[in-house]
Amino acid sequence: MNKWNESTSNWDPIYWPTTIGMTVGRGYIVAAPGSFGTATFAGTLNTGTQGPYTLNHSSGTYKGWNLEGNPFPSSIAFASLTRSNVDGGAYVWKPNYNAPDYGGNYVVYVTGGYTDPWGYGTFDGNIAPEQAFFVHVTSGSSGLLSIPNTARIHGGTFLKGAPADALTLTANGNGIDDAAMVVFRPQATTGFDPEYDAYKLFGSSNAPQLYFIAGDDNLSINTLPDVSVHPVIPVGYTVGVSGENTITVSGMESFTSGVDLYLEDLLTSRIQDLNMNPVYTFTAAPGQPAHRFNLHFAAVGINDTKNYNDITIYSNDKTIYVNLNEAMQGDIIVYNILGMEVGRKQITGNSLNKLDLNLSTGYYVVQVLGNSKSMSNKVFIR
Repeated sequence: MNKWNESTSNWDPIYWPTTIGMTVGRGYIVAAPGSFGTATFAGTLNTGTQGPYTLNHSSGTYKGWNLEGNPFPSSIAFASLTRSNVDGGAYVWKPNYNAPDYGGNYVVYVTGGYTDPWGYGTFDGNIAPEQAFFVHVTSGSSGLLSIPNTARIHGGTFLKGAPADALTLTANGNGIDDAAMVVFRPQATTGFDPEYDAYKLFGSSNAPQLYFIAGDDNLSINTLPDVSVHPVIPVGYTVGVSGENTITVSGMESFTSGVDLYLEDLLTSRIQDLNMNPVYTFTAAPGQPAHRFNLHFAAVGINDTKNYNDITIYSNDKTIYVNLNEAMQGDIIVYNILGMEVGRKQITGNSLNKLDLNLSTGYYVVQVLGNSKSMSNKVFIR
C-alpha cells in the first residue's frame, strides 16, 4: 500500500500487515499479489460535505499533483466538486490486466463539456466508491478542494461522450493502450485552459505514451479555438519496449465540414492519409525523439484563402506543406519577398507535399504550377 507525497514526488510505502487510520478524502493505492488475502475498510460511513482539503503545489518533479479519494460509499460527479485554484481535470488509473507487465495509463475527464479521450467508455467524470483520482493545482503554493454531499450520485453505466469537432488518437504498443484528444471550441485559447485542457500524466514505463506537444506543456486533451488556424499539431510518442505499434484515429465524422487529415512520421518521413486509412502501423523503440509525429489538420469547405481548387498551402516553423487532392504534375516553387526563387520541388499528386527549407524568418510566396491547375499563396516561416 502506498500514499502519494506531492512535495517529494514519490510514493511513500505503508508496509502490511498493519492497521492504519486512512485520511478522509485522501487517495491510496494497493498493488498486491493474488495470494494477498483480504483488506478491510472499517469505520463510520461518511456523509455531508467533506473538506475543504488543502492541496499542495511545491517544487518537485510532479509539483501540483495531488491524489484524492472518493470518501463516500457512493459515486461522486467530479464536475460537482468545489475547486479553488485547481484544474478541471480528474485523472484515474486504468490498469491493463492482460498485458505482460500489468501496466497501464491514466484516463482523463475535464469539466469543459466532454469526456475522456479513451474508447473504453469507462470514465465520464463519475468517480466510483473507494476510487482514488489525481487532480492538479493550477499555480501558486496551494489549492482547495471540497466534496459536497450534493456531488453524490447513484451508480450506473458510465457512458463515453461524443463531442463535436473532436479527434481521438488511440495508440497501442506492448499490449497497452494510450490515447489523446484534440478538440476545437471557440471559447478556448492556444494556451493551457484549466477547464478545457488536460495535462499528460505519464503511466507505466512499459506502456506507450501518446500526447500533444503545446509549447512547454504535454497534453492528453488539447482544446484549441479554431481548426482553420491550426493546420499542424505536434504529437509526442515514447515507448519503454521496442516493437510494432499502432495509432488509430477516430472522430473525423464529428466535424460538420469534414476534414483532410494526415499523420506525418518525422522519424521515417512517411505521410499517411488518415481519411483513406485511419490506422498507422510503425516500429518504435526507447530513446527515439519524443516529437515523433505531426498531425496535419485542415477543414474542408471552410472559408480559407489558402484552400482553392483542391490545393492547400500552409507552413509550420521552417517547413512548407502543399496538400493536393487530385492527380497533378508540375512544380512547387518558393520565392522570397524580392521575387528570388529559394526553393523548388516536383509535385506529387494526391498527396501531402513537404518542403524542408532552411530559410530566414519572414514571409514567402509559394507557387504551385501544375499541368491542370495553378495557385500561389503567402506563408510565414519561423
